[in-house]
Amino acid sequence: MTRTKFILINLVVLLSLSLSTQAGYFAQGQIASLVRAYIIKQLGGERERFQVEILHIPQNVDIDLELRVIPSPRKSYLGTYLVKLGAYSQGVLIRKIPLVVRVREVGKILVANRLIERHETLTSNDFLMAERRLPLSGRRPLRRLEEVVGKRSTRRINRGAIITTDLVQPLPLVEKGEIVNLTLRRPGLCLRAKGKALKDGWEGDTIR
Repeated sequence: MTRTKFILINLVVLLSLSLSTQAGYFAQGQIASLVRAYIIKQLGGERERFQVEILHIPQNVDIDLELRVIPSPRKSYLGTYLVKLGAYSQGVLIRKIPLVVRVREVGKILVANRLIERHETLTSNDFLMAERRLPLSGRRPLRRLEEVVGKRSTRRINRGAIITTDLVQPLPLVEKGEIVNLTLRRPGLCLRAKGKALKDGWEGDTIR
């Protein structure tokens, strides 16, 4: 019983020391909120369109200091990068605090509703609108059914995959292996014959 009381007393003492040492520091949530508000403002203020993650926040920032984000010459606030937080005392910068942030844009875009094989003709039933984090680079995600319906897939598309511009293409006017009419015109000469297309062709293409 005495040993149990001793352990409990030690725990209470340690807890009180921990609370007292942390009482003079900013909560990490306060710092994160400050940085998020700054970045969202730079992005146009539409909070629901962006996810802002603070990957590392120091725990020993004195609560008596004034914290402000130090402006940077960045042109894009998307991606993973370093943000510097300035700690000021009576208007004088006394400390720069580096924070790593990750910012992603979120939006409703087209995703595959099923497994789509290569060169399938696409219909509205093949897609659904879903809210996803948008890619930071690469091809543009598609947002409207009009951009895909009636076209065909350029390769196999897994269910749930984000539909980007490189995954769809217009239907060819001539498909590989199709028998077509050939006409050769020259002054005083016109030859007609049947031929087999050796590759797909669109308007204006020259194919074998």
